Amino acid sequence: MYIAGCAKPHVTSIVVQSPDSSSINLKILFDTSTGNKRQVLDVTSIASFIGRDTYNALPSFHAFTGCDTTSALVRKGKKIPFSKMRKNEGYLRVFADLGKSGVEVSETILHSLELFICDVYGFPKLCDVNRLRSVIFQSRFGAKLPRVMSTESATGVDLSLLPPCRAAMVKHCLRASYQAFIWKHAHIADSKVPSPAGCGWIVDEDHLQVDWIDNCDIMLRQLADVLEPSSVSRAIEARR
Repeated sequence: MYIAGCAKPHVTSIVVQSPDSSSINLKILFDTSTGNKRQVLDVTSIASFIGRDTYNALPSFHAFTGCDTTSALVRKGKKIPFSKMRKNEGYLRVFADLGKSGVEVSETILHSLELFICDVYGFPKLCDVNRLRSVIFQSRFGAKLPRVMSTESATGVDLSLLPPCRAAMVKHCLRASYQAFIWKHAHIADSKVPSPAGCGWIVDEDHLQVDWIDNCDIMLRQLADVLEPSSVSRAIEARR
């Protein structure tokens, strides 16, 4: 990161030339890209335009919806989740709180993030991601199961299109909180970065591994029942 003008006490604005920037109590001009795509963005004006609530929620929102160190909800992107967050004061508060004072994630925050995921997937009245997975699976793939199990068909069920189960969601929330905590404290010179162990990561000697999920039954019960050998045999036999 290159910051121009910081050595002079009378400076009232700075230029940040970097793909990233942090919270600084001066006017920030963001010098980004190169060549004919280069542009200078007035970050302070943008922050003022979107409002303090959205501004405070952005770091955690970015971490939760996918960044260099966290995964994303498949095919959900940023625009739709961002639109839903801005229209809901509860979502804005939970993302503002995520990673603010520590890397821990309370059950209250987890519940709010679970509601957010259900909303992003188009089911705002649901509050259980496991139930959400079941509903979406039945609506998208229920009619395809006989063909999926037939050796004569190449049709498959892409489970990556389903939302995460709650066990995986909890790990994701921990990783998002950990990353958001680092960003939200990046402007503090002597801030101490906590260990990622237990925050959705596994520390293996000098390496980090993603802790995707604890040992549990992550397959949809409805799918597991159908894919039992006896059920598969009956489905294939019925097609003959």
